[in-house]
Amino acid sequence: MRSARGIIHVHSDFSYDSRTPLAEIAAMARRKGLAVVVQTEHSNEMTTASHALYRAESARLSADGLLLEPGVEYASADNAIHVLVLGIETFWEDLARFDLARIDELLDRVRDGGGLSILAHPERVHAIDKLPPGVLHRFDGIEVWNGKTDRWAPSPRALGALASFPSAGRPAFATAGLDLHSVQDFVPVGLEFEDRPKTSRQLLDALAQRRFKIFFGPVVWDASAAGTVARSGAFASRWVLRRARFIKARLAAVLASRSRTAR
Repeated sequence: MRSARGIIHVHSDFSYDSRTPLAEIAAMARRKGLAVVVQTEHSNEMTTASHALYRAESARLSADGLLLEPGVEYASADNAIHVLVLGIETFWEDLARFDLARIDELLDRVRDGGGLSILAHPERVHAIDKLPPGVLHRFDGIEVWNGKTDRWAPSPRALGALASFPSAGRPAFATAGLDLHSVQDFVPVGLEFEDRPKTSRQLLDALAQRRFKIFFGPVVWDASAAGTVARSGAFASRWVLRRARFIKARLAAVLASRSRTAR
C-alpha cells in the first residue's frame, strides 16, 4: 500500500443546499488524483429513503481506486452545532434536527454503532461556545480547518480545543474539511493517509488511529500534534487575512469615492 490523498466534508445534491450530482464529485476526485472522498450530506431534509439511495449511489461510484464514504452532517435544531458522522449505516430521522439536549444521545449512538463523530466548523456562529459542558471531549475529531468558515488558515480556537483533549485515553484527531458544495469550491486542502484506505473500515481506522496528516497544496502538516507554535501561526495567518480584507475594502472605498468625484 502507499500514501494517498482525500478530501472530507463534501456535499452533493443529496444535501438540500447543493445541486452538484454525486457522479460529478466522483469525476472531479478522479481528475484530481484523489483516492478518498468523505461525503457528509446534510441531515436537515434527509429521510431514511433518500439516505438509502445516497449510500447505494456512493457504493456504485466507489470503483477504480476511489472510495466514497457516505457520511451525514447532523444539525442541531437551531442549526448552530453540526456533527459529522462517519461509519454508520442507519439514518436517524429523530435526530435529523436534534435538540441540543440530545447531543449526548447522538454521540452515544455513533460510538455504540462503531462510527466516528467530528465537530464541524467550531468557529461558525461560535459553535464551540454553544456546546453543553463536558461534550467537547466526547468527539472523536475536530475540524480545525473549514474551507468556508476558516478560508485559508486553520482556526486558532479549534487548535486550542484540540490541545485540551487528554494525551492519554482518547486524544482527538484533527481534520481539514472543504465544506464543498460545487466542484468550483475545490481547493487543494485535505487529508494525506499513510496507506490508501480501500474500505470504509480501513478509512475509519486510519482516522481514529491518526494515521494521516493534513495537506495544503504541497505542504503536509500533522495538526493532531499541533502545539503552541502551530496555534501562534494560525493566529498570525488569521490576522494577516483580516488585514488584507480590510485593506482591500478600504482601497475599494477610496476608488469608488474618486470615481464619484470625477463625475
